[in-house]
Amino acid sequence: RIGNNARQIAYLLSGISVLARLAGYSGLCILIDEAESYSLLQSKQRPKASLFFSGVIYAALQDHQSHINAADLPQHHFREYPVAYTDRQSLFFLFTVTRSDNRMPLEDWLDAEQILELDPHHTPQEIGQFLEQAMGYHARAYGYEVGERQRQTRRGAAEHLALGMRNDKLSIRGVVRMAVELYDLLYLYPDYDAATLLDELRQQVR
Repeated sequence: RIGNNARQIAYLLSGISVLARLAGYSGLCILIDEAESYSLLQSKQRPKASLFFSGVIYAALQDHQSHINAADLPQHHFREYPVAYTDRQSLFFLFTVTRSDNRMPLEDWLDAEQILELDPHHTPQEIGQFLEQAMGYHARAYGYEVGERQRQTRRGAAEHLALGMRNDKLSIRGVVRMAVELYDLLYLYPDYDAATLLDELRQQVR
């Protein structure tokens, strides 16, 4: 059980998130794209990769998860580290993965509501559900209360994004990127009118 650096990495990342808060930021966001590369690892390499994901997920969620026991994460070679710097760090961890038969054990790490399922043929209602979740995560990451502009954008954007997919203007990754950009614009520009933003989105996906 001795000799892995997953604890050290999680500890350092959560510590950086604390420094970010002290510097006036909302925290630290870690994004990993195409994490399905996990499936390309040799069998002896996967346990180390699993420990990395387990460690960072635990550091980000701590008491908001029930799958990962900190005591099960092995210590570093030369010294012991807690998995998280404090119990109040602001670490946001998001990774994307394409489902496959040889896939990551997501259900071993996360609750069902913590996994966002994205299908390339989603209906406007399903995209709306995704936008609802993304809105909550965005507000949590930047430390603001969701307002009527965000809610209005969520309600209107679902149909536009679905239309963009039907017109081959957007891929599923494009939908994710566009969702984040919409909430970014509303956060960065408090006077940005939701109706104007939705009209601009509609023009892009027609």
